[in-house]
Amino acid sequence: MPQPQPVELTPRRRRALLVQRLLTERLAPEELRALLAASEPEEVHAALLHLRRRLERLEGGDTPASLVEALPASLGACAPESQVLLAELARLLPPEVPLARLKSLAEGRGPLPVDAEAEWLVTEVLREPAKLAVVPGGALLLHAVQRLSPTDAADAEALVDALCNHLDPEVQLEGFRHLGGALGLGLVTVKHALAVAVRALEAPDARVALQAAELLAEPWAARPELAPSLGSLQNLMERSERLALASLRILARRGDAAALRLVLEDGRRALPVRREAMALLAPFASHAESRLSLQLSLEDPLLFGPTCAGLLQTLYRRGVRCEPDDVPLVRELFLSSPEIAPEVIAEVLSLRQREYVEPLWTLSATDADFTRHLALLRELDGPEALDLLRALLVRPEARALRPEVIDALGHQGHEAAEEDLLACFDAEPWACLDALRHLGGALTVAFLRAHPGLADCAWREEALALLAALEDTPTPMPSPVEGEPSRAVLASLQLGYDDASFSEVSRIALQTQHPLRLQAIGQLGHETRRRALEPLGELLLDADEDVRSAAQQAVAQVGRGLQARGRLRPDRRSAPVSEDEAGARILTECLLDLLQRRDLSDAQLERVLGQLVGRKHPALARRLRRLLRHEGVQVRKLVLECLAHSGDSRAVAWLVPFARSEDIYRLRQALSGLGVFKVEWAVPLLAAGLAHPNMNIKKTAAEALANAGPGWPAPIGLMLGWLRRHDNPGLRESLVRALRAACGRGYVATVLDTLEDADTPREQELLCELLSGELSPHALVSLLRRGTRSAKVLNDAVHGGVLLLSSQARDALDVLLRRHGLSQWIPATSDDPVQARLLRERRLDADLAWMDDALSSGDAALLEASEEEFTKRLAAAASAGLTDTRAAVLKRHLDGIRGLLDSPRHSLRRLALNLLTALSGRLSEPERVGALAEVRRAWTGKRIEPHEALGVLYRLGAVPSLEEARMASSLPDERVALWGTERRILAGELSGPRLMEALNQARSPSVRRFLVPYALREVPPLQVLAAVARGPHGDLLELVRDAWDARVPEDALLAELAQAAVSATSTQAGALVRWMAAVGTEAARAALRRLARHHERGLALAAFAALGTPTSAEDEALLVDLLSHAHVELRRQAAWHLWRVRGLPRLQSLLDIIGEAQPLRWLPPWAVDRQDLEALRAMLGSLEAPGSDAEKLEGDVWLESLLELLGGLVSERRLMPPLVLLLLDVWRMGRGRSVTMAADRLRWLPAARVLPFVLPMLREGDTAALEILPGDTVWGPELMGMFLKARGLARTHFLEWLQRVGTVQGRDGRRLEDALLRIVHEDDGHREAALQVLGGRASWGSREDAFRLADGLIEIVNRKDDAQALATMSRGLERQGPEVRSALLARVTTPALRTEVVTALALLVLEDPSLEKKLPAELMRDVERRLEALAWEVPEPEAKAMKWMVLRRAPHVVERLTGLLAHRKSSVRLHAHRLLKDQVSRESYLELTRELLKDAEAGNVVRAVRTLTFGGHLPAVAEVAALLPDRRNAVARAAWDGLLVMGEAALPVLRGELAHARPDRRALLAQVISSLEQGRPFSR
Repeated sequence: MPQPQPVELTPRRRRALLVQRLLTERLAPEELRALLAASEPEEVHAALLHLRRRLERLEGGDTPASLVEALPASLGACAPESQVLLAELARLLPPEVPLARLKSLAEGRGPLPVDAEAEWLVTEVLREPAKLAVVPGGALLLHAVQRLSPTDAADAEALVDALCNHLDPEVQLEGFRHLGGALGLGLVTVKHALAVAVRALEAPDARVALQAAELLAEPWAARPELAPSLGSLQNLMERSERLALASLRILARRGDAAALRLVLEDGRRALPVRREAMALLAPFASHAESRLSLQLSLEDPLLFGPTCAGLLQTLYRRGVRCEPDDVPLVRELFLSSPEIAPEVIAEVLSLRQREYVEPLWTLSATDADFTRHLALLRELDGPEALDLLRALLVRPEARALRPEVIDALGHQGHEAAEEDLLACFDAEPWACLDALRHLGGALTVAFLRAHPGLADCAWREEALALLAALEDTPTPMPSPVEGEPSRAVLASLQLGYDDASFSEVSRIALQTQHPLRLQAIGQLGHETRRRALEPLGELLLDADEDVRSAAQQAVAQVGRGLQARGRLRPDRRSAPVSEDEAGARILTECLLDLLQRRDLSDAQLERVLGQLVGRKHPALARRLRRLLRHEGVQVRKLVLECLAHSGDSRAVAWLVPFARSEDIYRLRQALSGLGVFKVEWAVPLLAAGLAHPNMNIKKTAAEALANAGPGWPAPIGLMLGWLRRHDNPGLRESLVRALRAACGRGYVATVLDTLEDADTPREQELLCELLSGELSPHALVSLLRRGTRSAKVLNDAVHGGVLLLSSQARDALDVLLRRHGLSQWIPATSDDPVQARLLRERRLDADLAWMDDALSSGDAALLEASEEEFTKRLAAAASAGLTDTRAAVLKRHLDGIRGLLDSPRHSLRRLALNLLTALSGRLSEPERVGALAEVRRAWTGKRIEPHEALGVLYRLGAVPSLEEARMASSLPDERVALWGTERRILAGELSGPRLMEALNQARSPSVRRFLVPYALREVPPLQVLAAVARGPHGDLLELVRDAWDARVPEDALLAELAQAAVSATSTQAGALVRWMAAVGTEAARAALRRLARHHERGLALAAFAALGTPTSAEDEALLVDLLSHAHVELRRQAAWHLWRVRGLPRLQSLLDIIGEAQPLRWLPPWAVDRQDLEALRAMLGSLEAPGSDAEKLEGDVWLESLLELLGGLVSERRLMPPLVLLLLDVWRMGRGRSVTMAADRLRWLPAARVLPFVLPMLREGDTAALEILPGDTVWGPELMGMFLKARGLARTHFLEWLQRVGTVQGRDGRRLEDALLRIVHEDDGHREAALQVLGGRASWGSREDAFRLADGLIEIVNRKDDAQALATMSRGLERQGPEVRSALLARVTTPALRTEVVTALALLVLEDPSLEKKLPAELMRDVERRLEALAWEVPEPEAKAMKWMVLRRAPHVVERLTGLLAHRKSSVRLHAHRLLKDQVSRESYLELTRELLKDAEAGNVVRAVRTLTFGGHLPAVAEVAALLPDRRNAVARAAWDGLLVMGEAALPVLRGELAHARPDRRALLAQVISSLEQGRPFSR
């Protein structure tokens, strides 16, 4: 057996073995101590990593005390990274081990790096939080505080106290952040957290106070039994607007309605604060508060209006209704605040509609506010509103508002209004058609069918579409007839069938116990007509569940069919987007129609309501409301269930009374509905349901609480009370979800606090279950260390399976218990074995294999020679992704790579740096530390440049010294500069003026982004803001804004921002203005209003844009002031907003006051309605009056601004008539550029909308109006009649229009073509235009029409020798084949056009040679002569004609082709050469080919060379050899290859040429000869 060879223990293998042992074994303390005392930094770092790993796991009998014994008196070597690791290691040791013991290990190693100093500070603070009070604030402390975690602290509560009580406000803010995290984990109690927050309310820094106030405003903090006494929040509310708003949320969360009302009444408070108080008062308000809110809102309706409307809506839903005396106030609020939605006020006044509507009977329809009243009447569904709207249709003064009235009636959908709409149909057909689509019926169908203007009216298309949707009304239902079932009828049914078959199927479907009943129901669903809904509706009432289900599917199928055929009525609110939704809607409407019947029994009502549950429809809630008074309990229960799932929030007001019902069925549905609608103010009603004796009510109430929200205040104590004593799984699951939603991050702490007070084991067990999956191991260990009452209970619950934790959390808990000396709480378990992690080395691809071989060779010369290739392959491998396995191939050579840093060759040192950079992130900790030491050593020895060393140090994650940080911060590399700058900040080197200097001088945006927060802390923030606003970097301002905090008083900040905005550039001014807008307070808006009045245009526009929608009377006053601003754009913006807020009348009156006559250029297109269009049309009359040149110019500008406005107008159907009339009036005025603009806009509109208004103009003879008709206008009988009668200029207009309109088809197309032919025959003045139209007709594509049109034109051609007619016929015949074209061209007999006809036929013969036999002999002879001329005599011979002559072996063809070899055109020469190949012998062909060697075209020369050389034509060898030095590369290459192809036969000629060749050409010939002599190709 062969003996194993000894293996040399190289340094690399020794380190690899050591690392392997440290990963897989637990070294004895003596061995570990020796490693820690070693002199190699890499070994020491690896030993510290081994120690940290064992302290983290504490496996196999390891304890902190036993591992501490392995520490030597001092470390043998300590790299900066090892000092950081030592600080991290100290956190894993118990408090009994003093930190001085660990710090002494690195004594005498020089000053600590900044990173290590920060880590030691973190460790000290976590162990002894009290020391934090004596640590001065600064960047290093803040960095340490940001890095620490309360889970690692010995006492989380003490740590939070120390952080929140520190003098530095930045540390306090971080303390509150940690407080939130600790609270979520249960590391601090809720009482402690609340106490800290209450103390922080008095903090000098407003940001800290705001954090504390927001914490106190959370629902879990508002429990009466826990909440500490806050005293008066008066001082807090007076500090700033944000603190005042947070204070209001605290009061609202605690349910302090009295305090909220005091704030609302206090006129000294800021308006946004009072508005917030009004909004928060809604869950508690009574009628007195609603009256107070109304009075306050009328003082500034823009600011308070929407909030007050929301409060009134909430009060209405809570059951607090408006009194009659409140209606005038509500009406005034609605009129004065345009942001209030009419739907909200309609719901508020739903019980006071009579009081609202009665005053409107006497109000003039011309009143400025009447349009706003109409918007509200549209949403009211009572008879009072309906009667008023019907009366308005016949009131003469309301004629201008008639389209809006009609739209409101259509929106309401009352069928009683159908007759009224039909009565005014002729006055407003478009609006009536839209409304009748919602409520029309049989009367509408009869009216439209009998209307005399239906045939040729402008609204014919819409009327026919409406008839298609309405005409299919349900037919009388057939009476059931007893008899044998007709299987033949059922088997033969189609998608549509006759009345007899339909009646038979309906009879079978309605017949009880019929064997084919279900099949018949399914067949009714295929009848996509509304008549099928009548029998199917009856089947929905059937007692058989299967029959009802089949009927539902059939009704849905009918709906899908109606949708597919376009016969479905539009929804009032939204159109269905799919056929399935259409089917569901038809089913819901069918069920709702059944509810209207008065003959239904209670059982039938229950069946209909049961099918309506879960369905949504705009009319569902309104239709069901009357059934809430039904006598049947089950009916009312189903009605409530339908309302709860209807999706209509108006149903909340009807559900609330039943939430107090004693009947369990109605109570359950009401509670469920309040939860579905997420009614948070109804939480007290839901919480009361938990006390109901019925378990279903309890579960429903708990589920509703989980959906509704926390509540005002949240019933947390009540839910905890039920959870600690009730064990029903379903109830507990819902209550736990509700409790989590209410408590938020305070859930765990709240449950732990309740557990402390639990008395019985049963209560403790139930509460422990609530923490399953929520309790963190750190929280349990903290409780065990503090020895709280609940600690043992929780530990027993964890190990007893009551409180469930994940396997990872259980393992973490065991480690934490052993670390803190609490092993007695751990039951006996077996440790999992430590699995060894082995590295498998493999070569993955060719590049890695090549690099592996190069590094394995150890040859420095080879590496230096291939350095560039090595770097390229390394970069490719790194970009493709250097995985662990790939990195392992290179890591095998880490010792060699580190050794390259000592090489005298710079290229090798650069290669080593590239390899270390590529391996960054893949090295183990010991390897990384060793590599860093080598890089620093090479830098110290000046073998590498500082920027190279620092780049590698950064990428390897080094801990830089202060000097290294200074140099790194000045490098151009952005990431390295940021790395160095951060260390300088932490070391305290950059502060005060030096920090500002560094900020302004930083070249990298990321460095500036990093420095901004520190500059704001070290330097007065306002100084920073002023310096940045004047600085050269435009991005700094945004960075300062992102990092800004609330230390600066708001008034000072706004003053500085305004001052900086005035003096800043436009870009920075925009950023400053946006910053002011982001402040969001009333003071900020006031500052923006001042800037909006600034004389500088850009600043004023930016400030005005930042203000956004007007929200107060001051904003409206600003808009009025800006109407007289110097800059037009600002005036336009102000006019837009004024139009939106107060409408056109107020804007027009203001413009009249300031003397502005051109407001239209400022108005937004979306603000224009029908009345505005009519008013604008009336204003056109003033422009037609004669005036001065200045007045005319002003009028032209006004017209252009009007057309620009109309150009952006949405083409809504209701706006079409006045819009078209207005554009026609402008076009008729014929003034300047407005004519073209009006015509373009008219052509863009739908043709069906424009044509009805143009036809009267055409009837009057104004045919110039054809210019404005769209191109897709349909050619009808009336237009055809006008065209046939047109003469002179009118005919010219028609012909010009026909050249751009779409194709006229059918009978009208035939008549048009006949008329055009007559014009060609009779009207010489319009012949050319008529021929243009005829030539473009699509009818030429039909063989029959082509012969008809061609015959008409041929007659003209033969009679008048008309070349234009012949050209038109030829153009039209291009859509036909050669046979038809030749047959028609042959009919042209006029001698004058013989040449044109023969030429056309010659080209056709070339296209289809079979035509030769079909043409007459005499004509064919002329064609042949023409073909011969095309082939030889024209300046550029036709290639097809040349081929035709060759195929017919014409005389002298070879001579003619040979002559064409010298033709001036390259393609002709090439084609002639190709044709000669089959006409002459091989030798002659090759001789002729030699002519092409002189060709100027390189392609022809290459072809000739290849032909001659591959043909072995020796006489051409000398000529080919002469092409070797040709400047055209393709020619020279072809000559070279061709000579090599000819082989040895060409050698004699080539040698002779070599003897006579010029000296500069002999080298090429010699190379060719040499290649031929050696018998091998030679690469040129």
